[in-house]
Amino acid sequence: MKTAFRFLIAGSLASGVNWLSRWGLSLLMPFTLAVIVAYMIGMVFGFFLYRNWAFPPTDRHAHTQVLPFVLTNAVGLLSVVATAVIFAHMLTAMGVVDRAMAENIGHFGAICIGAVVNFFGHRLVTFAS
Repeated sequence: MKTAFRFLIAGSLASGVNWLSRWGLSLLMPFTLAVIVAYMIGMVFGFFLYRNWAFPPTDRHAHTQVLPFVLTNAVGLLSVVATAVIFAHMLTAMGVVDRAMAENIGHFGAICIGAVVNFFGHRLVTFAS
């Protein structure tokens, strides 16, 4: 339970970095590309938090955890990008909110879904003892 709680806090911080950086990136690039780049920024931030604080220490060196971390995050990235784009498109098409708000809401919801994917991937693969 302690690991899940710490992952939740670390993941929330990494997700915050992801979400906030996407706002600035959206000014410079299309939404989908901004989501991808922001995800990578949050991913790097998250690696250090997860490795050094959220998961129990292991005897594995950091360089042996990078590839599993990236592969796990690749699955998370696919789920986040697909979900963000679908959510944003649906909200815009329904006329519920304007495009910018639809992108913010879509990206936030997608990050929440990606967090679940990443927790299990990192717990079972990346930071397993």
